Amino acid sequence: MEGMAQFANCSDLTVLLNRMHTDLEVYCEAVAELSHIGGARTLNVAYERSERARIAFEAARDRLNAHIAQHGCVALKSGLMASFAGEKEDS
Repeated sequence: MEGMAQFANCSDLTVLLNRMHTDLEVYCEAVAELSHIGGARTLNVAYERSERARIAFEAARDRLNAHIAQHGCVALKSGLMASFAGEKEDS
């Protein structure tokens, strides 16, 4: 349970995790929008939006991983946290 206490006490980790989660939601919405687009010009605009969202999500994930590595806080290894951090879930 020590890891849980460290997770709960690290406000930076919470902020970074929330930022990454928000960026992931935006990315998912942008990708879903691509399947409903008609016309090349509209598709290009939607594609550009999805690419910006992907880059923002990846940057947020990288900041979270760097924080965990540098700060030494222990993140919960639940499936969702592990997938957000780009790690394989423990079996």
